[in-house]
Amino acid sequence: MNIYFFRFIIIICLFFTTVVAQNAPGSQPPLLGFDRDGSARERNLEKQFDSSINKNDLRDWMKRLAARPHHLGSAYDKENADFI
Repeated sequence: MNIYFFRFIIIICLFFTTVVAQNAPGSQPPLLGFDRDGSARERNLEKQFDSSINKNDLRDWMKRLAARPHHLGSAYDKENADFI
């Protein structure tokens, strides 16, 4: 068989091995700048934060922030900064 075929098979095997390893339960690597315990706490905190966000609020906030031109130093830019 062709050497390119074998390379292709090896690449496919490596790809699937990587995908399976990343999706295995409890195998998440620590976040950059955190140890394993800190990473778990940070992920839980982010999960709590994400669950408290309402998508309708996000839509309303985006409409408000983009309602008028707000170039740097403009009055509306200041209003957006204060709102955030």
